[in-house]
Amino acid sequence: MSCVDYSKWNNLKVVDDDDDLEEIKSKGTVSKEVIQLETEKRNYEIRTISHNKKLAEIEAKKKMGADVRRLEEEWNREDKSLAKAKRELYQKLKSPTPGKATTTVTQPRVQEPEVPVAKSAAKDLKDMSTDERMAVATFIEKFQPVLLEYGKRRSHEDTKQFLVDHPELVTEETTHFFGAWCLELGLKGKLEMFQIVSHHAITLQCLLEYGRQTNQESGKCINEFFERLMEVNNPEYQKIFDDQLLQFRKRVLKQSEKNLLLLPEEEQRMIVLSSIPELLRVSIDDEDEEMFQDALQEISKEDAKYHLSRCIAARLWTPKNKNLI
Repeated sequence: MSCVDYSKWNNLKVVDDDDDLEEIKSKGTVSKEVIQLETEKRNYEIRTISHNKKLAEIEAKKKMGADVRRLEEEWNREDKSLAKAKRELYQKLKSPTPGKATTTVTQPRVQEPEVPVAKSAAKDLKDMSTDERMAVATFIEKFQPVLLEYGKRRSHEDTKQFLVDHPELVTEETTHFFGAWCLELGLKGKLEMFQIVSHHAITLQCLLEYGRQTNQESGKCINEFFERLMEVNNPEYQKIFDDQLLQFRKRVLKQSEKNLLLLPEEEQRMIVLSSIPELLRVSIDDEDEEMFQDALQEISKEDAKYHLSRCIAARLWTPKNKNLI
């Protein structure tokens, strides 16, 4: 198998989800309309995923004999609201949007080992035509229950078998779904599930890239790909995979924090409070700096930084000690 040919990616114009919109706006390279539209698209994706999850929860409670009339009424109201939002978003996407920002990638790529390395898609949601965007939305609407089950797989072997049973999920549309799901999980502070779903996102992107490298339909080389992925004597590829996964997680969590700050202040506080460890909640309620610091020491350094950043962003905590962790 030949090395990945990165030459076609040189001088390619892409828009990175990790762009700082405020910095771009200050340079005059993107209009307020573009920023607003991208925000609305992200929020619609997050609302849609949450809406479908609530339906599954209602059905489960109904089977257990619970009274779900109030929940069904709330769900129906949200369903109508989402339908309206979808129509409005579709109309905006049909209209030409001025001031679209692009960033030129000019850094030459170095050759990587002969392994399927995931690359950022050349055409993300921002660069799609209206028809392509609607195709993604239709795909997600059709397969969402199965996609949610896919996202819960916990091992390579389990994931491989699930994809063998559902090869129709080996698509770019699924990577877009996982991206939106990761944003929602990051927003809500559900780190354990975020770790799982983000791993699936990168694994699937690697599988798609493997199919392109080997000139095969990705849905037909699932077993072959996972055999290579699970090779124990390939530390070089594992390092590349882990690095890409780490960078993906950083980008998504950074964007999730930006999305959090777009919400009303009270909603920000509710989301953050519902996601942090119990001891952190108690220390915030008691305004106890020492207890807060002890609570951070109880969890991993990475999680501590994450929760501290969100508490400060949501104005739940103003540390007197700037070196808490």
